[in-house]
Amino acid sequence: NYSEWSTELWNSLQAKQKIGFIDGSIIKPETNPDLARWTSTNSMIVGWIRTSIDPQVRSTVTHIPDAYKLWESLRLRFSVKNSVRKHMLEDEITNCRQNGQSVLDYYGRLTKLWEEILNFKSETSCTCA
Repeated sequence: NYSEWSTELWNSLQAKQKIGFIDGSIIKPETNPDLARWTSTNSMIVGWIRTSIDPQVRSTVTHIPDAYKLWESLRLRFSVKNSVRKHMLEDEITNCRQNGQSVLDYYGRLTKLWEEILNFKSETSCTCA
């Protein structure tokens, strides 16, 4: 599940104050002392991303040495547009049945679906004209 994986990794990088490497706000510097530190941190993040993804997917991104480009490549490939994913989640909630699960497991599954819907950013639409 890309949404779950990306949220967990984003939170982890945010806690380590490394989010700028995947959101594009920390760019590769030109000067040598800064370049060495950037290269080291970037390589560490690329390693974290690669070890957290499926080996079959990993083999398709081994040529991407930049954390931001790697993150964007995975995002473009695996993220689903908000409206499509939201509709899928609404269908899952509508069709969700306990089917022998414990109340705790059933409630956990529903809560996860509700939280994912609530975390979607609303799509902006043009109101001009």
